[in-house]
Amino acid sequence: MKSTTLASLVIAGGIAANVLALDNTVIDSWLTNHIYCPARYVIEGFDRTDIDRVDVAVYIDRELDKESKENVSRASSGVWDEYFREFGISLQMREPVEIDVPEKAYTYQFEVLSDDDDITIVFTNKKCWDKGGTSVGYSDPIQNVVYVHSEYYSAEGIRNVLIHELGHLFYASHTNDTACYMYGSANYYLNNVHWCEDERNTIRMFKHKIW
Repeated sequence: MKSTTLASLVIAGGIAANVLALDNTVIDSWLTNHIYCPARYVIEGFDRTDIDRVDVAVYIDRELDKESKENVSRASSGVWDEYFREFGISLQMREPVEIDVPEKAYTYQFEVLSDDDDITIVFTNKKCWDKGGTSVGYSDPIQNVVYVHSEYYSAEGIRNVLIHELGHLFYASHTNDTACYMYGSANYYLNNVHWCEDERNTIRMFKHKIW
């Protein structure tokens, strides 16, 4: 029975991956990855040494001051280290490009900035709008865009927000534990934040997400 179940999962994962590769309008990326990634995880398990490369386009609001831009640079380095060390995910961040960001910005406005990369990150001095409100950070796991308000925050604070928002792209959900990266308020003001078990396991499962 077990071998039959595993074979079915492999087939389901293969079908999902092929459908997306042929025409991503047939089935959306969320459904594809929720078929393919769990199937692969059941078969292969998690291996941190199996490095998964993710290409990341980075954009910086030209209105950010010099100190904020320096904090963004330090934060990005810390985020790369965290995801590589914990999951074997190599975030290949491109050289930042300065852009003009509208006063009232939404993530969908930045999806078109980069067609060649898996993820788009925007650092800005403006808050992101979503559902009528604003947020320090916001991510869209369908468009694979992350938006981080980066003014007035330390490098450590920006790092925590970015780690949190990238976690959403790997389908990690909010937690009620303030010491965890995926705490609902993106705890940019705390030190010694860490991964909780549920969010760690989710990212492990979706490590090989099809972008």
